[in-house]
Amino acid sequence: MDAKRLAVAIILSLLTLQTMTSCEEGNLGIDDDLGHRATDVEGWFFRAAYVYPVAVTFEPVVLYKDGDYVEVEDEPVEGIDEAADRRERPEAWGTWRKEGDNYYLTDYEGHTEDYQLGSESWYPAYPYMDDVPLATGYVNSTGGDYGNGTHALFQTRIDSPR
Repeated sequence: MDAKRLAVAIILSLLTLQTMTSCEEGNLGIDDDLGHRATDVEGWFFRAAYVYPVAVTFEPVVLYKDGDYVEVEDEPVEGIDEAADRRERPEAWGTWRKEGDNYYLTDYEGHTEDYQLGSESWYPAYPYMDDVPLATGYVNSTGGDYGNGTHALFQTRIDSPR
């Protein structure tokens, strides 16, 4: 893995640190009737999404052991009320399968997309390790010209503890 991909993987992994730490410590904090539990997670991935006009963002995707997947927003996996979330955000849910290095995700409408590791659009998330030194901060900027004189700039800043 080249240095650029390693850096991207480390930076993206910071986004999952809170949820993964809760899983490892057993702090699930959910009722059985909410659906999947954090212990049902097969893996965390980030999907590169290209946003108009020229921006890239990374969407966290959780693959469950039973073949379901969900695109995660702000709430940790342990707190998702699956039934309510499926009603409110059906487009965030689907099924997945893996063949070799390819992951096939089928959305709620039945459309299947394939993602291959190392294809520049599908990245595994790794838990944070103290022995890997990180920069003190990371800034992700998106935005652009949206037409009719509308311009936007969005920034997300992640600071790692030192």
